[in-house]
Amino acid sequence: MSIAGLNFTSGDYLSNSAKRIDYLRKVVNGRPVAILASGPSIEELENRINELEHLDICYFGFNTFIHEKCVLQQIGKHLSVFVHGTREGMPELMEETKCFLNRDEDNMFVSAFYNNPFELMGDEFDLKQFLKIFDRKLLFVSVGIERIFPNRDCPLHFICGNSLMEMIQLAVIGKAPRIVIFGADGGQKEDTEKKYYRNCNTYYGLATQREHLVFDTNHYFNPLMPIAIRNTYKTYNLPPIDIINCSENSFNTSFPVVTYNSAFDYLLTDKKFNVELDLRVPKVSVISPFVNADTFLIETIESVTGQSCTNHEHIIVYGSEVDDEVKGLMKRFPYVRWVFLKDCSYLEALRKGFSMARGDYISYCRVGDLYASKDWLNTCVGTLENYPDISLVWGLGQYISYDGFAGRIENDRFFEDPPPQGKEFIYYWLKEKTLYPEGNICVRKSVFKECFPVDNKDVIDVQEAWVSFNYSFHSCGYIPYFVPVIANYSRGYFDIDWYRRFKIARESNKLYYEPLVVSSDAEILKSMDGKSWGTIINTYRNNINQFKRLLITRKVVHQYKNGAAKVISGRFDPYRYFTYNFKKIIKKKLPNKFVSFVRNILRYGEKYHWNIIKRGVVCFLHFLQKSV
Repeated sequence: MSIAGLNFTSGDYLSNSAKRIDYLRKVVNGRPVAILASGPSIEELENRINELEHLDICYFGFNTFIHEKCVLQQIGKHLSVFVHGTREGMPELMEETKCFLNRDEDNMFVSAFYNNPFELMGDEFDLKQFLKIFDRKLLFVSVGIERIFPNRDCPLHFICGNSLMEMIQLAVIGKAPRIVIFGADGGQKEDTEKKYYRNCNTYYGLATQREHLVFDTNHYFNPLMPIAIRNTYKTYNLPPIDIINCSENSFNTSFPVVTYNSAFDYLLTDKKFNVELDLRVPKVSVISPFVNADTFLIETIESVTGQSCTNHEHIIVYGSEVDDEVKGLMKRFPYVRWVFLKDCSYLEALRKGFSMARGDYISYCRVGDLYASKDWLNTCVGTLENYPDISLVWGLGQYISYDGFAGRIENDRFFEDPPPQGKEFIYYWLKEKTLYPEGNICVRKSVFKECFPVDNKDVIDVQEAWVSFNYSFHSCGYIPYFVPVIANYSRGYFDIDWYRRFKIARESNKLYYEPLVVSSDAEILKSMDGKSWGTIINTYRNNINQFKRLLITRKVVHQYKNGAAKVISGRFDPYRYFTYNFKKIIKKKLPNKFVSFVRNILRYGEKYHWNIIKRGVVCFLHFLQKSV
């Protein structure tokens, strides 16, 4: 692709690109970079900008000079780098852009050629003359979809994301010692001159602005930004630097979010806050253990690789001899972390994978399984990042045969009648004794380490280990979050005639088939070391029943925790447990007015606890349980 005789398909976006990068570094000149983006939090910067008057800061802005006019003019400062990432609006901005470039100070105009802003300037605009006059102050970047950019051959090819991504990378390339992002929490409010404020009810004219903003951020910015930064560090041989975001309501969660007070202290005192975040470290670790060669290994690798969340690592733990086939796979998939353990069990391989995980979150994908949703990891990471009280995200699974035949969707009733969210789930769990399917969860690493029997040598079976995790997770007080999507396909040991086989084994399966669908009893039982699946499930249920007795009789105190194991508000309430099913029934069966009436009565009772009645019920139940 070329324009005005310039070639944009190579590294030479303009002649002497290396000199232009040197000039960018001259503009930054070792100063901290403040990026001014759209969002309501800019108002606080506007109100406090005088505190930064004496500081030598390099200011970046994009697509409009409104920040310079409304904020920086108060302290006599200008934008140092102006990025224009869209074609729209360039004709109107041309005069302001020329004035910007005509200034005596070192500054730079950056354009993404992917959205060439000069295309709409018309025939009267002389691009060659423009380039001639402002040559040294101009820099073009090429924006595409390839996630290998930038690299040494194409140092200014960026991943297609948004202008904020471009500015952050340019600040890194300019060798800024630190970057502070102001704004970045929304679009713009059209009914005011200060268009950097976001109207809470409007986002690009959509009624669902918050959902749209979260979607854009979690599906485009957060997945791509760590990859872009990692590639930028590698391409330019740079160490990681502090990049902080002081927009407390921002969804741009790739970077640490701090308060405005912390950001100003950070700039004014030049002190370190230990917020350095190396975005080369993966956000989520996907573990895939297997002890023998598997036909579907390649399919599983490609499924994990195809996730829209690219900031992950895939750890494959192989428990057999390394043959030529495996060596070929290592060359074919060099980005996979291969770990070899000779003659190990499946659980040992699983534990080894967990011990090597570097991500903040743990996911598990058995060899042979596939992710049904390309956005599954993204959904999990977005939820866990934006909601610190949530410790585990889970979805549904569907079984498929070796030949691709789709079987039963596990717990498909949840599409119509989803389980409760948040703190209410413990009451549901005590009644239903639900198990999380291991292939459909993503859990905080710290929580996983606490709840999974990583070091418990008494647990020698992988199924028992997962059941133990389910019990420990809830008894420790952690909170899950359910996403009503099919998250993965689990490779089952059945063919198109699987239903006939199920009917034959109905009697042996009926005790546990509903809470956890097992696709191949025979294969699973081979690895049980004498323990039947039914025995494990019954032990699990007995543990829950015992735990329930202790909770109801208040012999143990159950408090809710966030992912950092900090106690958050609330604790287990026996009254809510007793009324849980009752509330569920009246909501389904009775008219809305009566439901509201009953609900108010229950709330009144919950508020004043009905101490005498509750004590009588507790004593009676305790008597029944002891007598049984």
